[in-house]
Amino acid sequence: MYTSTCANNHFAVFLLVIFLVEAIVGVLAYMYEGTIREDLSRNLNTTMMENYRYNEKITTAVDSIQSQFHCCGAYTFEDWQNSSWDV
Repeated sequence: MYTSTCANNHFAVFLLVIFLVEAIVGVLAYMYEGTIREDLSRNLNTTMMENYRYNEKITTAVDSIQSQFHCCGAYTFEDWQNSSWDV
């Protein structure tokens, strides 16, 4: 079987670059975990309050998230008291 040294070297460098990018992203995610968590919660809460029941895709996504993670609201179940629709 014929193998190309140049192709093997390119593949090794490619894998190394991918590994380094993953490591950097992991370190950054760990460093900014609190900020990321707060931004995601705030954006989810805003989406739930303004678009739930008005946008079918968002309604399905929020229902799926809450069903999968066995939770209600972005922070607590009381988040729904501030929604723009009333049950």
